[in-house]
Amino acid sequence: MIEKYHDKCTGCNVCSSVCKKEAIALKIDDKGFWYPVVDANKCVKCGRCESICPVSNKYKLDNHLNMIYVAQNRDNNIRKNSSSGGIFYSIAKNILDMDGFVVGAAFSEDYHTVHHIIINDEKDLYKLQGSKYVQSYIEPQIYNDIKNLLEDRKRVLFSGTPCQINAINKIFSKQYNNFLTIDIVCHGVPSPLTWKEYVIEAEKKYNAKLTKANFRAKPNGWKRYELLLKFSNQTYSKWFNEDAYGKSFIHNIFLRDCCYTCQFKGIPRNADISLGDFWGIDKEYDDDKGTSLLIVNSLQGKELLESISNEINYTDIKIEKAFPGNYALLKSSKYFEKREDAFKRLKDSNYSFSSIVKKYTHVSLIKRVINKVQRIVKR
Repeated sequence: MIEKYHDKCTGCNVCSSVCKKEAIALKIDDKGFWYPVVDANKCVKCGRCESICPVSNKYKLDNHLNMIYVAQNRDNNIRKNSSSGGIFYSIAKNILDMDGFVVGAAFSEDYHTVHHIIINDEKDLYKLQGSKYVQSYIEPQIYNDIKNLLEDRKRVLFSGTPCQINAINKIFSKQYNNFLTIDIVCHGVPSPLTWKEYVIEAEKKYNAKLTKANFRAKPNGWKRYELLLKFSNQTYSKWFNEDAYGKSFIHNIFLRDCCYTCQFKGIPRNADISLGDFWGIDKEYDDDKGTSLLIVNSLQGKELLESISNEINYTDIKIEKAFPGNYALLKSSKYFEKREDAFKRLKDSNYSFSSIVKKYTHVSLIKRVINKVQRIVKR
């Protein structure tokens, strides 16, 4: 059954969505991740879940365009409110303008969790903008809603991590030419439990509820982005690399098991378009307001790019230029050796989230001085 793929499971929820006997449900494990659990009394061992699983039966599209671009939105306000170059916004808006629908990751109302939602109005597009450095939950009903929209001949743009794209392609890609996908260059997805613990700790500290979160605020530029939290009574903002949650992400402490051996790295990719930060790009393209790495993987992706060509500046470059500053394109994040210990402490009420991260990411004074000098030199 599907449970035997536990170590490789991405938590995409596709298996649950296709089970006609409703024998599969995703349950949260002790680390805060979702994994499928099969009800043996309902399961008829039809094998549908295994055949659709992206890790047991990886899906391959004939995507071989591999057109690489450095790209920026011409509207600086859009770039300001985007993690990198603001390309996703223009693509999504184009779909919405044609009475289409966009599916992507959004915060819950209390900002404690992240989940995929479907929108069809530009006023809601802000919910999908910006990186969400926590795993996004996809309800089984989302897949059913997408199918109904596609059957109704609506254009649907789905954005997500490469594993989520691979999963949803197993269901829809070959059947519908009105289904479009964007994946992100993914570092790995942290446990939803860690983000929730971080937020709860912050709310207690400031004695207020969180009303906005931005993992990639740019008050001091794109390369020195900050994690910004707005509360009902004040605002917190700190350089991402120095914030407790940022440190846990950068050091790979709380990533999902499969992220350390990700099967969805490399080029070609399964999405129509791939987007990420173009770290390490030549200075002539970098004004420190945000620059995107844009990879067109398919003919549909090429059409998407052409549809927004009057809204963005983009230049084609050699594929080798994309790799030096974007290791996540090709390689999985390195396993954090004290990961199990960190998760054990997370369940212990004697330890706060920030104290756990501090323990496992402590940097000596000499190293801090060296890092500061290096940052100054880079400016």
